[in-house]
Amino acid sequence: MRTLPLLSAVVLAGGLAACADSTAPGSAPASIEIAAGNGQEGLGYETLPDSLRVRVLDRAGNPLAGVRVSWTASSGAISPASTATGGDGVASASWSFHSVETGNSTLGDHHATATVEGAGSARFTGYVRRGAVLRGVWITPDHVNVASSDASATVSVWATDDRTTWGIAYGAVQFYNPTATSTDFESLYEALALSTGTPADGLWKATITVPQGAETGAWTLGRVTVGWGCGPSRRFEYFDTHLQSLGMPYLLHVTAEPESVAPRRQTTSHSSVVSAGIPAAADVALLCL
Repeated sequence: MRTLPLLSAVVLAGGLAACADSTAPGSAPASIEIAAGNGQEGLGYETLPDSLRVRVLDRAGNPLAGVRVSWTASSGAISPASTATGGDGVASASWSFHSVETGNSTLGDHHATATVEGAGSARFTGYVRRGAVLRGVWITPDHVNVASSDASATVSVWATDDRTTWGIAYGAVQFYNPTATSTDFESLYEALALSTGTPADGLWKATITVPQGAETGAWTLGRVTVGWGCGPSRRFEYFDTHLQSLGMPYLLHVTAEPESVAPRRQTTSHSSVVSAGIPAAADVALLCL
């Protein structure tokens, strides 16, 4: 008759032991740390090349499998929004600086966060770069006379690319005639060629030919394009309004006056300012007056 209570006590003790084991120190997530993917850089519409990865550990510092990690970002989109750790305790997600709701991310630092309930969170930093940047524009000469023949002007563009693995591959300039409208205009278009420096930091040039008999007046440098691949997502375009706001020249004055009557206009010599191929910051300010 005493055997049953004894067996019951043994079963009860075994059950309590099992419960104690399931909640023993070290079996629950205690900390989360960055494993890889922090500090990456990209353009505002790009997906970062390396995934974001975190490692979840127990109190003894051992990796835990099957732990759910939630991902959020201050800008862009994380995919997927929730992942589970593998046998090595690592969970990963992909971070794009573009989202359908907000579009492309703006310049500067952005943050992504991986969170595990009970273990805290890990914060990643990503930086959005501008890519191709226009540093200076020169039009030499900025006055041409087409009374008796064609005339030409050279457009020089100083452009840099602040990404470490890219470089500018092509560029172009386009002038619009004085009476141009959005639906009816003549234009002078020419591709840029690298003259001095490197694709990451160089001086590009194009020679524009203004034909005899062309419309006279102020032709507008309406578009400067610099890019590194095909498609609108891989180029930057600076319009005349941008050039004007940056203090860069954007007008080419075309006249058709007899040579004996045409006034002599003094223009800044490009070679006198750009001596080493790529102008210094002070030189840009001088030419952009």
